[in-house]
Amino acid sequence: MNNPFKRFFVEEEEDSNTDLSECHQIIEFARCEYFNKFMSYLERGSDAKIDVSTATSMLASAERINTFKDIRAFLRRQIRDSQNLIDRETRDE
Repeated sequence: MNNPFKRFFVEEEEDSNTDLSECHQIIEFARCEYFNKFMSYLERGSDAKIDVSTATSMLASAERINTFKDIRAFLRRQIRDSQNLIDRETRDE
């Protein structure tokens, strides 16, 4: 039987080389010229005012603001964790 949720509960073996290369890709992305513009866009979007004209528009704008905040926090966390892993792996060598 094919269980579509199996992937969430089965732990995959970690390959440190793959993890490290992904970390380098994340750090490289963070150093791109566009990245700062993108983070500024997310910052402006997360600071936007909530549209209170109707209940539906209020919920939609709040959802949009929360999405901007979630994306920004996720990217920052990815960069921080990647840099920490790179530092830890290169320190051990």
